[in-house]
Amino acid sequence: MEKEYTSSCLCGKVSLKLAGPVSMCFMCHCGTCRRQTGCAYSHIATFPSEKVAFFVGSESDITLHSTSEELVRKFCRHCGSRVSNEILANNQTAVPVGCIHDAFKDNTYVPDFKPRAHLFYGDRVADVNDDAPKLRTKNPADGLVSP
Repeated sequence: MEKEYTSSCLCGKVSLKLAGPVSMCFMCHCGTCRRQTGCAYSHIATFPSEKVAFFVGSESDITLHSTSEELVRKFCRHCGSRVSNEILANNQTAVPVGCIHDAFKDNTYVPDFKPRAHLFYGDRVADVNDDAPKLRTKNPADGLVSP
């Protein structure tokens, strides 16, 4: 049986049903994510886009913002919460882990949502002590950042 998760915005007018295994879970340290979240990094889980559907609300409840040719960010038009990012190049939907219900238990990540890598770690503003690989950019060929 396929796992299912639900995510929602702050006001609850937009909620997504997320099906299937998580494709990837990572922390992004790029400047765009920092400015968009107001935090040192963004904790993201990706799912195949065809496995993501509205549970509450619809596209009319969403505001779109393209930050690159590869990425369209979606926000709740009622409360401004980030709902998801559409990663156009590989047909994935990225969802903030903090918006996913049941992503944490007993003050830690459930296994599906443990970060598997840090992207754009070369741009970080704070060090993170964990065992996940720290990629200089988003491309493994660009190398790792040494601890």
